[in-house]
Amino acid sequence: MYNLQQYISKYKLYLIPTVVVCLYFLYKSHNFNLHDFGNSYFPALMILEDQNPADLVFDIFQFNQYVWKKGYNNVLLDYYLNSPFCSTFILPFTIFKNAYFAKTFFNSISIILFIFSLEILAKSDHSKKLILCFPLLFLIPIQNNILFGQFYFIIFAFTVFAYHFYSKNQLNLASVFIMNATFLKIFPFFFVLPLLKKVKYRILIVSIFCISISILLNGFSFWCKYLFVFFPQSMLNDSSIGFEVNAQSLDVLFKHLFIADAFHNPKPITDSPTLFLIMLWLSKSIILGLVIKYFNTTKISSWESLSGIIVALFLLQTRTPTYSLIFWLIPLIFYLNTPKLISYKLIFIVLLIIRSNLSISFIQSSFVFLQFIPLIISVILGLMFFQNFIKFDSFNELVFAAIIFCPILIKSFAKTDTSQYVLVNKGQFITYDFEVKQSKIIAYSLGKEGKEQTEIQINASSIDTLSCKIINNEIFYKNQMIDL
Repeated sequence: MYNLQQYISKYKLYLIPTVVVCLYFLYKSHNFNLHDFGNSYFPALMILEDQNPADLVFDIFQFNQYVWKKGYNNVLLDYYLNSPFCSTFILPFTIFKNAYFAKTFFNSISIILFIFSLEILAKSDHSKKLILCFPLLFLIPIQNNILFGQFYFIIFAFTVFAYHFYSKNQLNLASVFIMNATFLKIFPFFFVLPLLKKVKYRILIVSIFCISISILLNGFSFWCKYLFVFFPQSMLNDSSIGFEVNAQSLDVLFKHLFIADAFHNPKPITDSPTLFLIMLWLSKSIILGLVIKYFNTTKISSWESLSGIIVALFLLQTRTPTYSLIFWLIPLIFYLNTPKLISYKLIFIVLLIIRSNLSISFIQSSFVFLQFIPLIISVILGLMFFQNFIKFDSFNELVFAAIIFCPILIKSFAKTDTSQYVLVNKGQFITYDFEVKQSKIIAYSLGKEGKEQTEIQINASSIDTLSCKIINNEIFYKNQMIDL
């Protein structure tokens, strides 16, 4: 006669809470704004209509004009750093001409794949118990993944599938899944590293095949503009690193402490770009040094390598979207397998529950460290994780990491930004046009409410568009660079 634990295991009952919660949010997502899903769906729709996405998606105003003409007037999209492969992946979902139906179908497939990946991870009794409690651990990430139509369920599933097939020595399948995950988002590229020893050339073959299919469907110009114009410029100008507290990264924390901004951060502790770079260099060097020591001092499996990389990415990346927090499940399973005291494991679980489900809106405060409680918890979790496997017998790894991150310090010699804000509030998403009316400049922008018109309190009689040029994102007036 089966006891309760055997009964739950036999009939996969540990998956039921996650299935129920996912179905609830799936129902809610149908009437939720298209949000992030639209950034991949509409470029895919352009492909189906024989339009070149490169002509529209990199211009925020033109992209949204296209969406509004389709009848989605309450949608405001930003293609941002999405890979063209995302629209290739979404292309089959464009059989639904209603974007909300397409999103529901996409979410359904994502949930199914995600549940299968959880079943793969349920290898032991304690991992089954964790998965039974998965909605408690990651309720907000589950909600946001489904409501916003994000790819992270699929990326998580593909990563788990890849490592599962790798452990079974089915290297072709492992290569297919891990490279599909990598093309959907950039960060899974680091998950490839522990697999390289065996998969070798298979990674290259799968990559060429995936990119070839995407180029065939999307067009060569789409990939060219993304790889050689849009992506490099975004990295060069740090467009992914603002002052948004929801990014919850060391980069943003130190910006709040040491970088002044008239709107976003008028009262830092001190306005010192040099100190910002030094603190960023020191913190990231220490974290990378711990990661290198982790791999050097511990004989670990591919799954354990993946766990270490996931924890490192949560500490090193420039922004941490809530969707990605589901990846903490993998290092959590690994951590609970260690001979640590049960009290340490309980602390780890409680901290992770708080980290995953604490809403930024609940911790808005004038005191900067309170706003970054989730990041501070992530750092504590990271230290708890790596401390369990590392022997502090030398500092060679820390020195090596410090050398790797030296380019951060080089930025201290860059020109200081002396720009001034022209528009008087933070509400504008992008300004796409302007004109002079009654000696005043009128700016036309996209904001939270859609199209907006703003009068700028600067006297002007005419607009000269011939004397100014934009070169490498700097404005030149009569061949002289100017600051605004």
